[in-house]
Amino acid sequence: MTTIAIITARGGSKSIPLKNIISINGKPVISYPINAALNACSVDDVWVDTDSKQIADVANTYGAKITVRPQSLSGDNANHGDCILDATQRIIEITKKTPNNILVLLANTVMIDSLTIDRCSKLLMANSSATGILTAWKAGDDHPSRALIHDNQSGYLKNSDSYIPTSRQLYQDIFYYDQGVWLFKTENLFKNDRVGPGPWWWMGNRCLLVERPWVTGRDINGWFDVPFHENWYNE
Repeated sequence: MTTIAIITARGGSKSIPLKNIISINGKPVISYPINAALNACSVDDVWVDTDSKQIADVANTYGAKITVRPQSLSGDNANHGDCILDATQRIIEITKKTPNNILVLLANTVMIDSLTIDRCSKLLMANSSATGILTAWKAGDDHPSRALIHDNQSGYLKNSDSYIPTSRQLYQDIFYYDQGVWLFKTENLFKNDRVGPGPWWWMGNRCLLVERPWVTGRDINGWFDVPFHENWYNE
């Protein structure tokens, strides 16, 4: 059973230019998911998929292999799954081997560790019918039942749900992907029916869950997010 890690690292960020290699506690952001994957017992090979030579050079310094993303998949509207599929096909072509599983990590978060990766891998391997597993946090005050709709006719707010108890304990458990682990069977990428939880079709239609605390639910999309990552790593 083989697993390769693919860390997706587009270079064209608008919020923070080259945010994948800004410094967090003295090291580039991308070094954290690279190190987590390299130190995971369940990962056999670590690749960074990027369209940026600067990112590639940094990633290579930290021990990752590089696959170059084509410009056609480098825009803001590129489907993440298509980027993962393209990288996987290129890696298979280079190595002449098809892995059983793919671990995808984001390059713009430090909130991942090898123990979490290995935990996800162990759970996926224990459930032969599962197509994938992801990390997520459970909604509280941000539960979708509490979402509000602006009524354009009246100009007032109204509920998005018909019945909303004040006690969160009465809500159905709802989870959000926390920008951590996507671990899935390679065969998912090559199926014609793109089905999965949320927009993440590469996870397949039988996806498991590993719950993590709320604070892990962040990647870096602006300077506001940076202190969360600095503090998380120091804890």
